[in-house]
Parts: sequence; structure tokens; C-alpha cells
Amino acid sequence: MRTRKNLNKTQAELEDAVQAVMQMDVMTEEQKENVMKLSSVKKQADLILKTLKPLCKENIPLREVHKNIKHLKADLNMVFEWHDGILVKAMQTGGLLLIDEISLANDSVLERLNSVFEADRMLVLSEKSSSEAIKIIAQGDFNIVATMNPSGDFGKKELSPALRNRMTEIWVESYFLQNHLINLYNTPIDIHRNVSHSVDLFLITLKMAEDKLCPQLSIQEAEQVAEVLFNMIGFINFTLSRKFSVLQRKALSIRDVINAIDFVKVARCLFAKVSHIVFHAIQLVIMDGLCLGIDVAGNK
Repeated sequence: MRTRKNLNKTQAELEDAVQAVMQMDVMTEEQKENVMKLSSVKKQADLILKTLKPLCKENIPLREVHKNIKHLKADLNMVFEWHDGILVKAMQTGGLLLIDEISLANDSVLERLNSVFEADRMLVLSEKSSSEAIKIIAQGDFNIVATMNPSGDFGKKELSPALRNRMTEIWVESYFLQNHLINLYNTPIDIHRNVSHSVDLFLITLKMAEDKLCPQLSIQEAEQVAEVLFNMIGFINFTLSRKFSVLQRKALSIRDVINAIDFVKVARCLFAKVSHIVFHAIQLVIMDGLCLGIDVAGNK
């Protein structure tokens, strides 16, 4: 990818290189005066390059000085510079590249990936050099994992057949529609203690709570937070939504869990009891957002 360069640093290096030549005994006093009369460092560099060129044939150190000034001058004329992105780095190091929501990427970006999925696993970088294209060949361990939501979701789009044929598709069922989760809330008990660790949604909530809240909270306290949030999701998404159909379009998601856990982490220093923090997290993050634009009375 191209980024805007720090030209001040390059100009300072060119000025230092010009001053170094002026202190050498390779130019006459008249030639040095002509250089100093010029207003810009670029013009000074041009005159020095023109003066030193005949002398570089037999003087190897002077040839390196000439080459360095020429490189700095050309570098100063370039506004942008190239930096290898995550794709190039992953190909060169043999890493695993994760592309989240790949279907939302621009078509111009996705087209560049087609050659990477071929048998040669090659990427041609014509943007890096103006003189010649550079070919990047992926290391043996390089691989790509991409995720996307179904194209039927709002705001989503489908991948092109050419790109889909180059990948192995794996359908992952929604954690909120798994049978063992639905069956859990078909029982008359709305609040579940000692939630089974076979429920994927609970395991995800527990893992996020442990990663974000420990060591601020103990393992037992983080598990309590996960159980409360898990039961709140089940109560709203299954128990209440059966009674009030308007809540079906306000179902809670993983984002609500993350926001609630982040609130607990930030507010930990304000409350002595974890139960108070979780109570306010549910009130502010979940309940307030749930009630926006909903008329429950009309569904009674």
C-alpha cells in the first residue's frame, strides 16, 4: 500500500549529503560558490551531480556519494512511498491471513486476490515499482481464511463465482438458532443455574468474560457475569419474544454481550459488588437499547 512520505526527513538527509560534498576536496572553490548561490537543495544537488559525474569513473568512494545524492533527490520527488500490507507480509512469512466480511470489500480488492488462490499462489505488485513489476510467491504455510454473512442479510452482497470456486465453503449455523440452546428455553425454568458447557453461546460469553475481566475479577466472578448475560439473552430472545412478537426484531446479539462486558470492565472501580455492576450493565447496555422504538402494550 502507498502512504504519504515524511519529506522533511528526506530533505534533511539530502542537505547533509550536499554539505558533506562541499567539505570534500573534489570541487573547486568556484564550483562550490556556484552551488551555494542556488536557492533550493534540489538545484544544489543537480549541480553537484553534474559536477561529480566525470570524476566518478576512477573514484569508487566518490561514485557511492554520487549514487547516494541521486537516490535522495529522486526520493524527494516522490510524494508517496510503498509499505508492504498484511497480505504481502503473510505471503512472505507463510502466515495465516484472516479476511473478515470479505463480501464487503471492493471489487477491485477482490480481483487482486484471484491470482493468490491459483496453484502458483503469486501476487504481482505493479504499484511498488515504476520500472518493473514485482512478483511475490507465497511460502508453503501461507493460507487464507475468510468470513462473511449470508448474502440475504441486509446490506450484504454475494461473492463472485470465480472467487467462490477458489475457496472451500463451510456453513456455520447461528449460535442463537442451535437446537440445544432452543431446547434449553423450552423448559418452564427461565433462569438456568450451572449452564451446560455444551452450549456454544455460553462458552463464547464465558471466554469473552474471562479474557476481558480477568485479572480484575476472579474466574468465579467472571463466570457469574457470563451466566447472567447468557440468561438475559435467553430470556429476551426466547421467553419474551414468544410473548411479544415485536421483540423478535430486537433480539440480542454477540455485540450486546461485548458491550455489556466492556461496561463491567470500565465500571469495576465504581462498585464494590460485581452484581451491582452487572445490574447497571444490563440496564444501560441492554434494556435501554431494547426499549427504543418498541410499543409493547400494542402486543398484549
